[in-house]
Amino acid sequence: MWQPRFDDRLLEWRELRTQSAQFDLEDALVAVDQWWQRAPLTSHYLHLDEYEKWPLPWDLLADDIYCDLAKCLGIVYTLILIKHKDIQSIRILQLEDFYVVEVNSGYILNYIPNEIVNTNTLPDLKIKRSLSSDNLTIE
Repeated sequence: MWQPRFDDRLLEWRELRTQSAQFDLEDALVAVDQWWQRAPLTSHYLHLDEYEKWPLPWDLLADDIYCDLAKCLGIVYTLILIKHKDIQSIRILQLEDFYVVEVNSGYILNYIPNEIVNTNTLPDLKIKRSLSSDNLTIE
């Protein structure tokens, strides 16, 4: 269940980050994706072209508004902050109708809820645009 109070979401999110940092890469990705899939989905909130104006991680949790792009942003922020030793790259990909997160050019999150997908199983992945996590600032 998604926590309705910000303080409770923040505590859960901190615990998620602490635990996920200890997991192997695939287990960490699954845990992060599963946590963010619990967030209630809303209509448009963020736009890829306005990434410089996106909320910081704590503001995203406080706003409690999650379109598919906002969920991806939450996943990316979480992965950045856990500083997992096996993560080399993170990108948000815009597909035809929705957004996903790509990790290490091999894993896709937010494609199938609560499941990570290997990019080798998605040969026809049509990427319209992408944004590297290097473009995001967490202060």
